[in-house]
Amino acid sequence: MDWSAAGTPLIATRAVHFAATAITAGNILFRTVIAGPALHADATVAAAFGTRAQWVSWFGLAVAAISGAIWLLLQSASMSGLPLEDALTADVLMTVIDETQFGEVMIVRAGFAICIAACLAYDRATIAQWLGLMAALALVASLAWTGHAGATVGAMGYLHLAADALHLTAAARCR
Repeated sequence: MDWSAAGTPLIATRAVHFAATAITAGNILFRTVIAGPALHADATVAAAFGTRAQWVSWFGLAVAAISGAIWLLLQSASMSGLPLEDALTADVLMTVIDETQFGEVMIVRAGFAICIAACLAYDRATIAQWLGLMAALALVASLAWTGHAGATVGAMGYLHLAADALHLTAAARCR
């Protein structure tokens, strides 16, 4: 595969995905831990803020899901060494999903995204808000397993993963 042409879309897709994931997690964190309790006394302001924050969460999650799917397709082409149009087959995609750490992590991350979507849909329940927060933090932290930290083995690998996961989570908080 000629990465002079295809590398840029992969890099751009990852950047969009990281940003959308951080925005989603950061927004859910802010809404659940800071704005919710602070605005509890003023129902009108809380409702207005909640509606806007809900839209930001849904938009960020949608962009993260779409960019995640595109990232999987581009990464499959990269791993296979085939041109993109030849790599987009069920065989190549299933091999990447079933036989690589990247694919396995993407499946777990899809589960977190589905959990977040369900929690956003049932946002009136406090338990859904907190479960959605945990899933959002797990979604952003799980990005650590898609990069260099996920490739490090042994005790140093666990330290690298923990540091990267904490770094990603802190970055999402500062969105």
